[in-house]
Amino acid sequence: MFSVGFCQTLSGWCSRSSPSRSGSFWQAVHNWSVTQVPRKWRRQWISCTPSQRSQSQILLRTGSTKRRSSTGRRLTHSVLSELVPAEQWPLETPWALLRFAERRVLSAVPEARLSAEYLFIEALKRTWDESRRTHLKALLKDLAIEGLGPQTQAWVDVLLLQQPVNRAQLWSAMCFSKTFASQTLQTRREPLTIETDISQLLKDLRAEYRQLCGRRLSREPLQYICGEWDFHGINLKLQAPVLIPRPETEELVEYVLQSEWAQRARAGATLRLLDIGCGTGAIGLALLSSLRRARIQAVAIDPNETAVRLTKENARRNQISLWSAGWNEQQQRTPVLKVLQQSIQSYARAFRTNDSSAENDFETGSPFDLVVSNPPYVLPGELATLAPEILCFEDMAALSGIDEDGMGIIRMILEACDTEPSLLAPGGELWMELDPSQPCRIAELLTRYSTASTVARLELVEVKKDLAGSERFVRIQRIVR
Repeated sequence: MFSVGFCQTLSGWCSRSSPSRSGSFWQAVHNWSVTQVPRKWRRQWISCTPSQRSQSQILLRTGSTKRRSSTGRRLTHSVLSELVPAEQWPLETPWALLRFAERRVLSAVPEARLSAEYLFIEALKRTWDESRRTHLKALLKDLAIEGLGPQTQAWVDVLLLQQPVNRAQLWSAMCFSKTFASQTLQTRREPLTIETDISQLLKDLRAEYRQLCGRRLSREPLQYICGEWDFHGINLKLQAPVLIPRPETEELVEYVLQSEWAQRARAGATLRLLDIGCGTGAIGLALLSSLRRARIQAVAIDPNETAVRLTKENARRNQISLWSAGWNEQQQRTPVLKVLQQSIQSYARAFRTNDSSAENDFETGSPFDLVVSNPPYVLPGELATLAPEILCFEDMAALSGIDEDGMGIIRMILEACDTEPSLLAPGGELWMELDPSQPCRIAELLTRYSTASTVARLELVEVKKDLAGSERFVRIQRIVR
């Protein structure tokens, strides 16, 4: 049996094309997603179609996402008005409702079945809070299963599931009818008239499910609808337009955890970590969560205010300590994270001038042993191939590298790690996720830097491939001359 985390990763991989993939397969997926959607809805994607994507550079440079966010909201409202009326959504069994959503409503979106199942679970979570579930359990306490009507018998196992619900539990409740109910309900007594109460609860569930399906049909990413997603063993809160962590980024985390610096941290050495462009905090928090007993002083930076707030919330959600004014290095026994709203340029400038007002480096001014980043690297020419889930809802500034080769932010990171005083300590490592076309350009850039530097140089030590066989990750080390 596959784990729930694996299923979520697989779902994420299939339900949104990776922005870095430009091959024929992903182009075919994009073409299919456009041609299968009704024409009257496709016309409303005007700001996301190739004819309008020349404006992407304007959005990238201004950082504005208001136009794309409002487009998504208008499209969701329009799709909801076109959906089958709620009264026509079947409630005879959970299977009937689930299959109706998959085949009649979500057939135009990628991976309709997975979307239908995750949205069904989300509708259950939003509609059936603990108080309602307790109330239902109390109503059924003295009633034998045979005392229920056919509709309630079909639903009772699903309705009594305790939150949080995963796909495996949902399937078990639907496939093994009456199993949970028979364990909950007691011996036969006089049947109670509860069909009206159950019917109203099911109508509320149906209305919520219809609303969520409408959002997905408007091509809003499943991760934004659910509001949270699993990433490398941790659960992250998500919010548009902050970038959704990709499955291949989990591979980057794995490679960093296998590095020599991670081994030193496990052995008791103090490790200094910098996460550039943290977004939801996925990379940094996954590393800190995997090294909970290590002494790690971590800093995460991002110019986006929403991203900074999400990273802090996700740190609390996953029990990662946040830096505070009373922090004492001598008493540190577990990882500590400081989150700053800064760009790589402003942070590097504050580091070089030892500006304590920027609150960087835990006020110590020491360079970092590990620097990790999933920088914007999508080539501008590939923006037209991105799926509507990306173009209409995610922050383009977190995806596109702006320059013609997509390496504008990457160059800034390399300069910050090369120029003295460097963000990277002697012997320290920089790990980045890139487009497969960029590692060779990285090597050329580092050759130029090495001729200009007199103290230390950056060297491309290793290029790692992702599961698809593409050269996706680079390990760069700062070597003292």
